[in-house]
Amino acid sequence: MNIKNKDSFVLPIIIMLLNLIELFLLIYINNVIYSGVIRYSICFGNFFVLIFFSISKINKKSKENSIAYLIITLLLIIIIPVLLWYNKPAYTYNQAIEKIKSQKSIIVIPTDYKSLQMINSPNIFINRIYLIRVKEAGEVKTYGFNPINGSYYLSENIN
Repeated sequence: MNIKNKDSFVLPIIIMLLNLIELFLLIYINNVIYSGVIRYSICFGNFFVLIFFSISKINKKSKENSIAYLIITLLLIIIIPVLLWYNKPAYTYNQAIEKIKSQKSIIVIPTDYKSLQMINSPNIFINRIYLIRVKEAGEVKTYGFNPINGSYYLSENIN
């Protein structure tokens, strides 16, 4: 392999690594801060498109379209976090707990299941509600909390 061929690998490899780092950060933020309410398919779709572009670039082994490739891939890497930032939930899981605590006398019970599929979400990036299990007046109850608008309700079906 000569130096010219090695150079054709460098940019796609850097783009794939940036994309992988971005994907892991988005997954971490979604799971830790937002308890999994953000739709993963958008992040994974972008990941696979960028991998496809990078592999195509490596296979072409030419520098003809390097600027176009760089612009397209950097835009794809930047656009998903920007879109997610502007469409992120209005409430984190902890903010949802604090909102309910401020209006009710409850003790939060830790649970492994912190979210549930939302039907007819008005936001394409958010497809789940928070589930908050509490002890209220001696009874164990579960609240469903909409992370988009902050409304919540007592769930009769989940306990």
